[in-house]
Amino acid sequence: MGFEPQHPEIYRALHELLEQGILKRGKIKKEGSKYQEIAVYYIRDIEKANAYKKLIKHDLDRGYQLIKKALEDNYH
Repeated sequence: MGFEPQHPEIYRALHELLEQGILKRGKIKKEGSKYQEIAVYYIRDIEKANAYKKLIKHDLDRGYQLIKKALEDNYH
C-alpha cells in the first residue's frame, strides 16, 4: 500500500542524478548467465548526494506542512 512509482519515473530520476554527477552507473554480469548484465548505480559524489538529500527533505517537509495546513483549515 502506498505510492509505487512507474518504471519510467524511476529511470528518469536515476538519469537526472547521473547528469548531476551524484551517481555513476556500472554493469555487472548476472550470476549464472554468460552474457546478461545488470545495471548498478553507485554514489559518485557523497557531498552532492548529501546536499541533494537535504534539498529533497526540505521539499518534502514543506509539502507535508502545506497538506497538514489544508486539512486543518478544511476539516476542523
